[in-house]
Amino acid sequence: MPVTGSLFKKYALFFGALVGGSLLISGLLDVAFSYQDNKQALIRLQQEKARSAADRIGQHLFDLEQKISSTVAVPNGLSNLDQRMVEIQLLRRTAAIREIALLDPQGIEVLRVSPFNADVLRSGRDRSGEAAFQQVKSGKPYRSPVYFRDNSLYMTVAMSVGPEASGITVAEIDLQFLLAGITKIKVGDTGHAYAVDTQGRLIAHPNIGLVLKHSSMIDLPQVRAAIQDATQDSGEFVDAIDLDGKQVLTAFGVIPYLGWFVFVEEPISQAFHPLYAQAVRSALLILVGMVATVLACVALVRQMVKPIHALRDGAKLIGRGVFDQPITVHTGDELEELAGEFNRMSSQLHDSYTTLERKVAQRTQELTESERLLRQAQRIAGLGSFTCNLKTGVWTSSEVLDEVLGIDKAYERTAQGWDALVHPDDLPAVKEAFKSAVLDKKKAMDNVLRIIRHHDRAERWVHGLGRVEFAPDGTVQSLHGTIQDITERQQMEDQVRQLAFYDPLTELPNRRLLNDRLNQMLIAGRRTGSYGALMFLDLDNFKPLNDRYGHAVGDRLLIEVAQRLTQCVRKADTVSRFGGDEFVVMLCELSNNRAEATLQAQVVAEKIRASLSELYSLPVRIEGNTLTTIEHRCSVSIGVMVFNCAEAMADHILKGADAAMYQAKDAGRNLVRLYADVAPS
Repeated sequence: MPVTGSLFKKYALFFGALVGGSLLISGLLDVAFSYQDNKQALIRLQQEKARSAADRIGQHLFDLEQKISSTVAVPNGLSNLDQRMVEIQLLRRTAAIREIALLDPQGIEVLRVSPFNADVLRSGRDRSGEAAFQQVKSGKPYRSPVYFRDNSLYMTVAMSVGPEASGITVAEIDLQFLLAGITKIKVGDTGHAYAVDTQGRLIAHPNIGLVLKHSSMIDLPQVRAAIQDATQDSGEFVDAIDLDGKQVLTAFGVIPYLGWFVFVEEPISQAFHPLYAQAVRSALLILVGMVATVLACVALVRQMVKPIHALRDGAKLIGRGVFDQPITVHTGDELEELAGEFNRMSSQLHDSYTTLERKVAQRTQELTESERLLRQAQRIAGLGSFTCNLKTGVWTSSEVLDEVLGIDKAYERTAQGWDALVHPDDLPAVKEAFKSAVLDKKKAMDNVLRIIRHHDRAERWVHGLGRVEFAPDGTVQSLHGTIQDITERQQMEDQVRQLAFYDPLTELPNRRLLNDRLNQMLIAGRRTGSYGALMFLDLDNFKPLNDRYGHAVGDRLLIEVAQRLTQCVRKADTVSRFGGDEFVVMLCELSNNRAEATLQAQVVAEKIRASLSELYSLPVRIEGNTLTTIEHRCSVSIGVMVFNCAEAMADHILKGADAAMYQAKDAGRNLVRLYADVAPS
């Protein structure tokens, strides 16, 4: 198994990761805590600026209202209203007051003074319908909403000073004098402050153009939140943005008496610039610490792994079979002890390896001899093996199988190549057997078939055994098996079968096969209702020939008789030799009418009698191996039994024909007799 890393790298990475990770986590925690602390400090600072500015504005307004409501000593004899007129004249020099008016208790204007316009005395203007007069008459001082006039912001303040007879004082205040301090607040390089009223309208901003455009700041999240709840902490404004949509760090303060809001804000990038610098410093420190750690780890681990490398190199030598080089380690600890164990193991392996090599050489020789004997046994038995890939149809074969099939290494071992080797008459059966095995999931196959050898086109009988291998999904994969040449065995079986059912001299069916065919004819005749006939034949004048010329001449005559009998009957009929000079002829599928069937049998019997009575010319070799021809006449006695297949019994048929044959001999030979002519015994 290949090694993907070294011990040196692993130790170095481990210690480096441990110390470097500790430094990294420490630095990240430090940055996180510093970030939170500095952020809160920045927010508190901006809150102090916003609240301080709001308090100053509130104090200015309070001082101005106090100044408006102040009284002075005037000459005796003046009425309260006249006295108040004198006091108002004194207030005209106040810079924040744009205009101040005095209304009598009925709301009639008696005096209006302004530093910019001429004084108006007792204009008679009725101002009792104004909100300022009505609210003051109800006992409450009046402060109007902000309004614009001549591109400036103003608000109206109204109050009652002294007794009711002194009237109501109405002053128009220029807010520029109150809010001028807001635009001067500096927050970093690009930060600023601005003020909005309770409706979110901008009333003070360093960019006076925004104020003059009656800009509304209500769409800013921090403004909307402050108006909704003026008691919340500015630190909760995590999504504060400016008019350009950029994130800002913001805080606000509420102006006393008016409920207006002063906002102090600074871009996030500028506000958190110190935090970014601190993060860079922490990263540099972490980097320096990790470099130092790696250097220390390299020096430490290098000393640690030297003995381990020695053990590794020694183990490699042992793995390559080198046992005479001991491992040298002098550390005085467990590694030195381990090196000693390796050396002892190497010595033992050397002894075991020598013994093993000797045994392997001996076993290899025995295995080679076993394989040689197996190949010889397979060649003697004509047994070859094969493997076939059923998906591609490609197959491989052993050397013995190549000899059985008559092919060489260049032969195309495909499905088509195999089909060309199988006998055409056996190919459909072989394919059907394979198809049945696959469909029925049978693993074993056993077939006897004929092949046509490729190189000499000789027909050979083979016995094939195969095993089909199936994949887990049920599809066929391969076929393994053996093929054995059984031609000689098949020929021997054919010979045994021939001896069991045929006469070896005439090659005619013997008594056993005749009985079998007779029973088959009776079974078939029961379905059709047809008649059959059985003839017993015994040769006349055969024994003198046999005695005079010997059995060889007699056998030649019997062979000639068999040939003539076969020519006298149909292929469906059976000619059999019972032994000696006795023959049996069985006629099947005669007429369904007894008379017609009898006539048919008599015709065939007469034909046979005439054919066998003709002269025989028998070529034989006599003394000196001279070939000569012997002429001989030999007649035949025939007994015929005609029977109905649905009614007759095999034993009765044989006995009836035999009895008829003896009746023909007794009557003078060379005759045909029917069983019906024979008296029952």
